Amino acid sequence: MADDEAGIDNGPSSTSSWPQLPGTVPMAAVSTVPHATIDRMETHQPPDGWTLQRIRDVSGDIRAEVLSPDRRVVHCDAADDVLHPTLVLGFGELCIVRVPDGDDWYWYMGSLNDDGGVVCWSVYDDLYEALRGL
Repeated sequence: MADDEAGIDNGPSSTSSWPQLPGTVPMAAVSTVPHATIDRMETHQPPDGWTLQRIRDVSGDIRAEVLSPDRRVVHCDAADDVLHPTLVLGFGELCIVRVPDGDDWYWYMGSLNDDGGVVCWSVYDDLYEALRGL
């Protein structure tokens, strides 16, 4: 007997999809853009060599998702200085945000507030180290 005949829900199929949560990017937008034509800093995508699955594997958190960067992000030591992230990765109540600085970027770890804002408390030079710090 097939799962669908037994009433087992195996998640979204090609004809249906899970509802999109507010502030998230649809997975179709994440996975169908040709890699050779994107500037990843401007399209809110993980950096080259990173996929959402790899982020989940390294962090150990299957809840990892790409969130909209259109939110207030500050560091706890400088709450009046708003950071301007190009990427926000959500992990339940925690998140990692990518903030450009000249030709480089830094990865800030913080908590996601009820209003959608982020308060960060630590900064990393490397996404791998930030993910391992979760």
